[in-house]
Amino acid sequence: MNIVYPVVIEKNKEDNVFYVTLPTFEDREMVTYASTYGKAVVYAEEVISLLLYDIPIEEYPSTTLDKDFKLKENESLVYVDMDLDYHFSQVIDLENKVNALKEAERISEERGKMVEVEYEKMTKEEIRELF
Repeated sequence: MNIVYPVVIEKNKEDNVFYVTLPTFEDREMVTYASTYGKAVVYAEEVISLLLYDIPIEEYPSTTLDKDFKLKENESLVYVDMDLDYHFSQVIDLENKVNALKEAERISEERGKMVEVEYEKMTKEEIRELF
């Protein structure tokens, strides 16, 4: 499923950074930033996919700007056309990696505690075998 959202990108002349806002998302000030315009667009897509991932389609924010919407100085408007199936698959991959890391950490802590508990009972030879 494809969806198109308006994205505002502001180039900050002082720090040469591109700030991204999502004007149709409620209560969303600057949501991300990047060192280049192209990266700002890519990061905007990632943020949108993360914001939409867990909500039903019926509750998605509008894809249309208000009639009275106006750009400020140094701002540009770009419409990002997103393949949500692709972006959601990226979110799922990220979730899987995070879950795998959490599980590895849990196992590591569990094993560390086992070794710590048994450490005093082990001989020097048994300890060397661990390493």
